[in-house]
Amino acid sequence: MMHKINNNDTRAGFTIVELLIVIVVIGILAAITIVSFNGVTARSTFAKEKSEMALINKAIAMYYSENSNYPSTGGSGSWSGFGQAPSFVPGIAPAYISKIPQMPTSSSANNSYLYTSNGTDYKLIRYSDSTSGLPSVQLTHSLTDPARSGQLGGAWGYWSSGATAW
Repeated sequence: MMHKINNNDTRAGFTIVELLIVIVVIGILAAITIVSFNGVTARSTFAKEKSEMALINKAIAMYYSENSNYPSTGGSGSWSGFGQAPSFVPGIAPAYISKIPQMPTSSSANNSYLYTSNGTDYKLIRYSDSTSGLPSVQLTHSLTDPARSGQLGGAWGYWSSGATAW
């Protein structure tokens, strides 16, 4: 008896080279996605902080328009906000803003919204030990920290026309 040889017996599948190419392409796409996601997260955090600072600043302006002075912290150089007291700008909540925005509780004391005023002038800043992750081109109102020998800290914000930058 003779057996017929079937030449049409081919097996379908991927070679190891094809599989490696697909894995490398997926890895490259994942790396690009992760890098761009981190940038979006930093920009959205910065936008949120800018929005919160603008709300606080508007509440301070409303306080000034009704009282003809800014909420005082006891004199220039007396900063409030380290550790984020619920009302670090005295007298504006709840009359001018329902609740003063706070930094996350996981933030360090050197990562805060800060406020100082002598009643005549004020400074409202967002302070951080570093500017990592923040889009530096947007730090248009950035401040120089004299304790850092003139180096730029992550401080930016609002201040009245008579207040010095720091």
